[in-house]
Amino acid sequence: MSLSIMISLRQLSRSFATSARPVATCSLRSRGLHTSTVHFNETPSTTIDPSTIPKTPADLEGKVSASIIESLKRNNFNTLTPIQQLSLLPLLKTEKGMVCRAKTGTGKTLTFIIPTLESAIARKTPGVDTLVVAPTRDLAQQIFEEYLKVISKLPAKVRKPRVALITGGRSGRINLRDPEAIVIATPGRLAADLDNRSAAELFDSLSFRVYDEADRLLDIGFEPTLDSIHDSIMRVRANPDKPLKSLLFSATIDDCMTNFAVKHINPKYDYINTVADDEPNVHENIHQILVECEDAIDKYQTAISYIADAVQEEHFRGIVFLPTKTSVDWLEDYLKQISQAGIASERRLFGHKGEAQLLKIHGGMTVSRRENALRMFKNCPKGLLIATDVVARGIDVKEVTHVFQFGVSDDPLDYVHKVGRTGRAGKTGKAVTFLTTSERPYTNTLARRAQVSFKEMIKSSEIHQYDIYKVQADYEETKEFMLPNFSFLIQTCDKYRLNLNKLVEENMEFFRRVTGEADAKIRLSGFMKGSLKRVSRDISDEYFVGGGGGSAGGYRDGGYSRGGGYNSGRQGSYGNYTRSDRGGYNNRGGDRGYNNRGGYNRGDRGSGNRGGYKKGYERSSRNRDDFDDLFG
Repeated sequence: MSLSIMISLRQLSRSFATSARPVATCSLRSRGLHTSTVHFNETPSTTIDPSTIPKTPADLEGKVSASIIESLKRNNFNTLTPIQQLSLLPLLKTEKGMVCRAKTGTGKTLTFIIPTLESAIARKTPGVDTLVVAPTRDLAQQIFEEYLKVISKLPAKVRKPRVALITGGRSGRINLRDPEAIVIATPGRLAADLDNRSAAELFDSLSFRVYDEADRLLDIGFEPTLDSIHDSIMRVRANPDKPLKSLLFSATIDDCMTNFAVKHINPKYDYINTVADDEPNVHENIHQILVECEDAIDKYQTAISYIADAVQEEHFRGIVFLPTKTSVDWLEDYLKQISQAGIASERRLFGHKGEAQLLKIHGGMTVSRRENALRMFKNCPKGLLIATDVVARGIDVKEVTHVFQFGVSDDPLDYVHKVGRTGRAGKTGKAVTFLTTSERPYTNTLARRAQVSFKEMIKSSEIHQYDIYKVQADYEETKEFMLPNFSFLIQTCDKYRLNLNKLVEENMEFFRRVTGEADAKIRLSGFMKGSLKRVSRDISDEYFVGGGGGSAGGYRDGGYSRGGGYNSGRQGSYGNYTRSDRGGYNNRGGDRGYNNRGGYNRGDRGSGNRGGYKKGYERSSRNRDDFDDLFG
C-alpha cells in the first residue's frame, strides 16, 4: 500500500493534501514505514490508517533502542508531536536524506535528536558521528541543551555520547584527540575550524548532517559558507561511496530551498510535508489580534497600555519584537521609567518587587549576557522580554502567553516565526500586532505571502489607555532610536507599498511628543539625507536639518564635538519628578555613526560576506539585527 506523507496535522485519518513538490512515497512493512524512491511532480492522494503511526515513545519499541525510549519517558515526553509521529521512522530508514517541512513549535528538534543519538550510541569508532548546523548561536545553544536533556536521562549502563557546541563568541573547540560524537555549530565558526586539516579529518566518517532552520540559514546569506563546509567534509570522507544522511528542517520550502536540498541532501531526497498547501502558516493555537491605531503616537500609547495591563495578568510571559537594537534599548528604558512613575499601576510593573521581570536581548550584547537574559526569562514566574529578531526562530521558551509586534516585519515569514514563539507544544497564546493606518497595507502582503489571517481586529480606542506621555523620554536616546528606525522604514516602504511621507511625519510627531520637544528637528548626516531624499520637501523642512550647527526654530539637535559631551548633565523630566541623565552624548555617535549599539556606523561594521553592514544601513542580504554579533 503506497501513501503520500503530505498531511494536514488536524486530519490524520482523512484524505491528505497534495503538492507539486517532491513526495516521499512509503510502503507499510511489518516493522513500520519504509521510505523508498522520491517521485518528482507526482501528486498522489490517498488515506492512511492512523494505527500505523507511533503516537507515544512506547510505540517506538523495536525500532528505537530501549535506552532512548527510557530517557524519553524519564523526561516526561509522553506523546509524540505530529511531525515526530510522521517522520521519526522514515528518518531512521532513509538512505538518501530527507527534507522535513513543519510549522514552528511542533517539535522538530527532538525529531532529529532521536535518530542521531541512536547512531551515536551505536558507533564503535572514534570520530564525529553527527553534525548539526544552526543559523544562530542562541538556537545552537538551545539544541545543545535539548541533546543534554535526553542524554542525561539515559540508563547508567549506556555509554553516553558527548556533545560539542561550536559557535562564535565561545572558546570551545572539538577535542582533536578524543572528538565528541555530536557537534552543534554555527556556519562561520565551523567553516573556520574546518580550515584546520586535523579538525576536518574528525568528520571523515560522519553519519548524519542536520540543517536546522534551513530557511534562516539561506535567508541570511550562509549558502556560500555551507558550500565550503560541504566541500571540506567531502574531501576528507573515508568512504566517499557511503551515503551521508543529510536532514533538512524548515518551516518554509521554496525554489531556493529545493535547489539547496538537491545539492546538499540528494537529487532524489525524501520529502515529508506536515503543512497542507492551503493551511495557514501560523499554528491554530495562536490567537492573532490586529490593533488598528491612528498614528505612531497612538500606536506606542496603545501598545504600552495593552502591555501594562497584560503584565498584571496571572502567569504572564511575553515577548516584544522590535526591528533594531536601539529600539530595544529605548523601550526597555522607557518602560522602566513608566513603571517607576506609577503611570499604569500603583505597584511597579517591573523591577524589584514588581509585577514581572523586564529583560532584553539583542546582538549588541555579549553571548553570556544574552544567555543569562534568556535563562532568566525561562525561569521567572512572570516576565517581559524585549528582543530583536535574534529570538524570532528556533528558541523554545515554554508557556509564552503573548507576543507583541510594534509595526511591520522585514519579511512576511519573519512575522510567522515571531508569533510562533507562543502557542507551542499544545499551549495557546496571543499574538498582538499594532499597526498605524499608514502601515495597514502590510496586512495584504501577510495574507498573500504567509496566509496570515487575523482572528480579531480591534480599534485602539477600544483599549484602556494610560497617559504614558506624562513620562518624557530622554532626547538623545530617543534620537538614537529614531534614526535606525527611519532606515528600517525606508527599506520596508517599497516591499509593502507604504507611504514614506506619512510614516516619517507620524514618527517624527511621536518623537516630539515623547520627548516633550514640540518643535524638535533631527540633524541628518549626508548618508541619511540621501536615504530620505524621497521624502517631500515640506516634510524634510519641518522635521530635519542637514549639515552645520546652531539652532533654528526650536531645533534641539545643534552642532556637537565628537570629543566632548553633548548637553552634559541635562535633566530629564518624568511627570512630577526628575532624574539625572546619564550625561552627554557619550561618544555613541558622531562622524562614525549615530550609535555603536545598532545605529549607523559608516564603515565600522564592514561589508562582511556574512551579511554585515556595507555602508550605513545597507546589508548584503536584509535589514536584520547585527549579523556579525549574532551569527557564528
